[in-house]
Amino acid sequence: MARKADRGFLARVAKVLPGLTATAGGASASVYPLGWHVVGALVLCTVLSWPTRAAGILVRSERVSCPICGQEVTLERWISFGSYMFDWPDKYDLVYRPQTREGFIACCARCGYAQTAPEFLEISAEQVARLKAAEFMRQWQPSDPNTKVPFLTRLERVIKTNEILGGDPGFWAWFNRIVIYHYRSLDPAKARQVAEQEIAILKKGTEESDKLLKKQRLYLLGEYSRLIGDSKGARRYFDKARRTSINYEITKAPILAGGLCLGLGVLLTLPFLKRLRVVLVILLVAVLLSVTVAVVSWHHLRDLRQPDDYYNSLIDDRVKLLDSASQPADRPRSQARRRW
Repeated sequence: MARKADRGFLARVAKVLPGLTATAGGASASVYPLGWHVVGALVLCTVLSWPTRAAGILVRSERVSCPICGQEVTLERWISFGSYMFDWPDKYDLVYRPQTREGFIACCARCGYAQTAPEFLEISAEQVARLKAAEFMRQWQPSDPNTKVPFLTRLERVIKTNEILGGDPGFWAWFNRIVIYHYRSLDPAKARQVAEQEIAILKKGTEESDKLLKKQRLYLLGEYSRLIGDSKGARRYFDKARRTSINYEITKAPILAGGLCLGLGVLLTLPFLKRLRVVLVILLVAVLLSVTVAVVSWHHLRDLRQPDDYYNSLIDDRVKLLDSASQPADRPRSQARRRW
């Protein structure tokens, strides 16, 4: 009975979707149609390929020779990472993992040479000689090569390494932010000290023609002014950063899309120039389609997340910290109720 019911259902489907009910190799109707297997496979592929948000960084270890003493050192190499890194706490310093991972800084346990992993091997013979002559390198106490040097030691030594190698202002403007991020939790006093150095570098910024760099610079000036306790300066820079817009221009795309539809409609009328009624119908459909495409694309683009949304959300978070810090902690309850 069930078999007959199934065949009746398949027969009705065959009338509506004959292309999906072809059976494999002329198999009997009791066998599931080949078309439905295709549909099932497509549905499964859609589910499996549905965008999901991963939250990890794939890394691998690589053994290299230290350019100073020749000892083997393990470097961390990054295989993949994604946009989820923009939501982690280091975003407030505008540096992102893997740059803020502890493995980003490598150190040789034998000679004490420390450097960021991408630059660990990028050192000239003249720089090697300069480092070997440095006092902080000669004072290093060699340890077991397999010993992992504590992160705070690595961080302090990589700072000294680049002070001797003479990193340019662009390098320090970037690397100081990594140092500040780590010192926020490891040594807040040093974080404020490095923030003052970063403020001095940022104030010399001349990238006014690039609005993105300008917005980033103003935000960082606000954040590090807040970090050193300059609330008024922080609010001033945050306000300037908020008023610097870096959003994409979205008005041209809908107009272009609508224009293309209208142009296509005009082209379609060419074979029917002698039939006025057909030409008018095609032009009417083309106009309606172009207007629809323009409106729909406008609404879609308007709802997209713009760059200003990201940076302004960072500013909002930091301004909230300023507001909470300015409110007295021991306010009487009677005053706390009257917030109107």
